[in-house]
Amino acid sequence: MKILIPLDGSEHSNAALAFVASRSTLIGRQPQIDLLNVQLPIPPHPSRLLGRDAVRSFHRMEATAVLQPALVRLKKAGITARAKHVVGTPGPAIGRAADKDGADLIVMGAR
Repeated sequence: MKILIPLDGSEHSNAALAFVASRSTLIGRQPQIDLLNVQLPIPPHPSRLLGRDAVRSFHRMEATAVLQPALVRLKKAGITARAKHVVGTPGPAIGRAADKDGADLIVMGAR
Protein backbone atom coordinates (compact mmCIF):
# COMPACT_ATOMS: atom_id res chain seq x y z
CA MET A 1 0.00 0.00 0.00
CA LYS A 2 1.26 3.46 -0.93
CA ILE A 3 0.27 6.15 1.54
CA LEU A 4 0.82 9.88 1.08
CA ILE A 5 0.85 12.00 4.23
CA PRO A 6 0.93 15.75 3.57
CA LEU A 7 2.41 17.54 6.58
CA ASP A 8 2.56 21.21 7.50
CA GLY A 9 3.62 20.86 11.13
CA SER A 10 0.15 21.70 12.46
CA GLU A 11 -1.62 19.81 15.21
CA HIS A 12 -3.95 18.39 12.57
CA SER A 13 -1.21 17.03 10.32
CA ASN A 14 0.59 15.60 13.35
CA ALA A 15 -2.64 13.80 14.28
CA ALA A 16 -2.76 12.26 10.79
CA LEU A 17 0.83 11.10 11.22
CA ALA A 18 0.04 9.60 14.64
CA PHE A 19 -2.97 7.83 13.13
CA VAL A 20 -0.84 6.10 10.50
CA ALA A 21 1.95 5.32 12.98
CA SER A 22 -0.52 3.51 15.24
CA ARG A 23 -2.38 1.51 12.57
CA SER A 24 -0.15 -1.37 11.52
CA THR A 25 -3.20 -3.47 10.59
CA LEU A 26 -4.44 -0.73 8.28
CA ILE A 27 -1.17 -0.09 6.48
CA GLY A 28 0.04 -3.69 6.18
CA ARG A 29 3.50 -5.15 6.62
CA GLN A 30 5.47 -3.24 3.98
CA PRO A 31 3.74 0.08 3.33
CA GLN A 32 5.34 2.74 1.20
CA ILE A 33 4.90 5.93 3.17
CA ASP A 34 5.61 9.23 1.46
CA LEU A 35 5.67 12.39 3.54
CA LEU A 36 5.06 15.61 1.64
CA ASN A 37 5.55 19.19 2.74
CA VAL A 38 4.25 21.92 0.46
CA GLN A 39 6.00 25.26 0.78
CA LEU A 40 4.15 28.33 -0.42
CA PRO A 41 5.98 30.26 -3.13
CA ILE A 42 7.70 33.49 -2.21
CA PRO A 43 6.33 36.40 -4.29
CA PRO A 44 8.44 37.30 -7.34
CA HIS A 45 9.86 40.63 -6.16
CA PRO A 46 11.23 39.41 -2.80
CA SER A 47 12.35 36.21 -4.50
CA ARG A 48 14.43 38.16 -7.02
CA LEU A 49 15.94 40.27 -4.24
CA LEU A 50 16.89 37.24 -2.17
CA GLY A 51 18.15 35.15 -5.05
CA ARG A 52 17.26 31.65 -6.18
CA ASP A 53 19.73 29.87 -3.88
CA ALA A 54 18.51 31.72 -0.77
CA VAL A 55 14.87 30.95 -1.60
CA ARG A 56 15.63 27.26 -2.20
CA SER A 57 17.59 27.11 1.03
CA PHE A 58 14.73 28.74 2.94
CA HIS A 59 12.16 26.29 1.54
CA ARG A 60 14.43 23.32 2.28
CA MET A 61 15.05 24.52 5.85
CA GLU A 62 11.35 25.08 6.53
CA ALA A 63 10.41 21.70 5.05
CA THR A 64 13.12 19.90 7.03
CA ALA A 65 11.78 21.41 10.26
CA VAL A 66 8.46 19.68 9.55
CA LEU A 67 9.59 16.46 7.88
CA GLN A 68 12.53 15.41 10.08
CA PRO A 69 10.52 15.01 13.31
CA ALA A 70 7.89 13.08 11.34
CA LEU A 71 10.50 10.67 9.99
CA VAL A 72 11.81 10.13 13.51
CA ARG A 73 8.31 9.50 14.85
CA LEU A 74 7.57 6.91 12.17
CA LYS A 75 10.95 5.24 12.66
CA LYS A 76 10.16 4.81 16.37
CA ALA A 77 6.94 3.07 15.30
CA GLY A 78 8.96 0.75 13.05
CA ILE A 79 7.86 2.43 9.82
CA THR A 80 10.23 3.60 7.12
CA ALA A 81 9.16 6.62 5.09
CA ARG A 82 10.43 8.86 2.35
CA ALA A 83 10.14 12.62 2.63
CA LYS A 84 10.09 15.38 0.06
CA HIS A 85 8.95 18.93 -0.31
CA VAL A 86 7.60 20.92 -3.21
CA VAL A 87 6.80 24.57 -3.74
CA GLY A 88 3.27 25.44 -4.77
CA THR A 89 -0.35 25.66 -3.70
CA PRO A 90 -1.12 22.83 -1.25
CA GLY A 91 -4.27 21.33 -2.80
CA PRO A 92 -3.02 20.97 -6.37
CA ALA A 93 0.50 20.00 -5.20
CA ILE A 94 -0.87 17.19 -3.04
CA GLY A 95 -3.02 15.93 -5.91
CA ARG A 96 -0.08 15.95 -8.32
CA ALA A 97 2.13 14.10 -5.82
CA ALA A 98 -0.58 11.47 -5.24
CA ASP A 99 -0.99 10.95 -9.00
CA LYS A 100 2.73 10.90 -9.72
CA ASP A 101 3.58 8.42 -6.98
CA GLY A 102 0.45 6.28 -7.43
CA ALA A 103 -0.79 6.77 -3.87
CA ASP A 104 -3.49 4.35 -2.75
CA LEU A 105 -4.41 6.51 0.21
CA ILE A 106 -3.91 10.11 1.32
CA VAL A 107 -4.03 10.62 5.07
CA MET A 108 -4.20 14.23 6.16
CA GLY A 109 -5.54 16.28 9.00
CA ALA A 110 -8.69 18.35 8.61
CA ARG A 111 -9.17 21.86 9.93
